[in-house]
Amino acid sequence: MDRISHSMHTATSNIKTSARTLTKDESEKYKYEQLVHLKKACAKGDEAPKQKHIRAAIMSTWEHQSSQIFWDSLKGLKLGADEVVCWKALYTIHRMLQDGHPSVIRESVMERRSLQSLGQIWEGHRTHLSTLIVSYNTFLRTKLDFHDRFPALPGDLNLQDSLAVTSTMSAENLFELAAQIMEMQENVLTMQTLIFESCHTNKKDIELRLTALIALVTESGRLYEIVAKALVKLHALFGPSTCEGHRNRFNQQFGQLKKFYFDCVNLKFLTGLCDVPSLPDEPPRFFDPATAPAMPPRPQPE
Repeated sequence: MDRISHSMHTATSNIKTSARTLTKDESEKYKYEQLVHLKKACAKGDEAPKQKHIRAAIMSTWEHQSSQIFWDSLKGLKLGADEVVCWKALYTIHRMLQDGHPSVIRESVMERRSLQSLGQIWEGHRTHLSTLIVSYNTFLRTKLDFHDRFPALPGDLNLQDSLAVTSTMSAENLFELAAQIMEMQENVLTMQTLIFESCHTNKKDIELRLTALIALVTESGRLYEIVAKALVKLHALFGPSTCEGHRNRFNQQFGQLKKFYFDCVNLKFLTGLCDVPSLPDEPPRFFDPATAPAMPPRPQPE
C-alpha cells in the first residue's frame, strides 16, 4: 500500500458514514466544498496536483457513500478546454477509483461514455499533453471495464479482499481472471512507458506528468500480487503445461516491472509520496520442475 493510500485507509476507517438523504442546504454545501477541492486539485499551472485536495475529495465519498457529486463537479471544470486541468483531473479520477468509497466504482462505470467523449475531444488536439491525456483516458476506461466484468473485486485491488473473491472462483474463471489481470498490467506498463518517454522528449512540467506514476505504481503492484497468487493456485489445479502461456506472459511482465520500479525508485519526488515495490531478482517459480509430469516423447520422423 502506498503512503497516500495508507493515509486514506487510516482516515476513512474513522469516518462515520450515513446513507440518509441530505437536506437542500446540506447538499448545496457539499457540492460547493467538492467543487472547491476539485478546482484546487486540478488548478491551472505546471505544478503537480495538491494531494491534500485530492484526499479531501476522496474522503467526502466515504462520508456520503457516493461519487455522484464528484462527477457532477468534475464536469463543471471544462476538461476539454485546458490540458493541464484535464491531466490533473484524470489522475484525480484514478485515485478516486482506487481509494474512494466502494460505490465509486459502480457509479463511475456509468461515466464511461463521458470519459470516451472527453478522449475524443483531445484526439483532435496536438499539444505536448494531448497524447498522454488520450492514453490515460483509455486506461481509466479499461480499468472500469475490468471492474464491470469482475464487480466483486475492489477498486483498490487490495490483496486481502481480492483473495477473498478469487478463493470462491471456479478454476476456469480464475484462469480467465489471471489473463485479464495481465492484460490490465500490460496497460499499466504501456502508460508508464509513454509518461517516461514524454519526459525525455519534453522537459516542460515533468513533475506534473510524473504524478500519475503514483497511481500506476500502486495499480501495478497490486495486480502483480493478485496474479502471482492466482498462478500458484492455477499451477496446482492444471499443471505447468496448461499454464505455460500465463507463466510466460507473467515472466515477461516481471522484467518490465523490474525496470519500471527501478526507474521510479530513482525519482525523489515519487518516493516521497509512495513506496515503490521491490521485486526479487528472479520471477517466482510456480511449480517444482523435478515433480512436473514428463512431456510425451516427440514423434520420430519415419
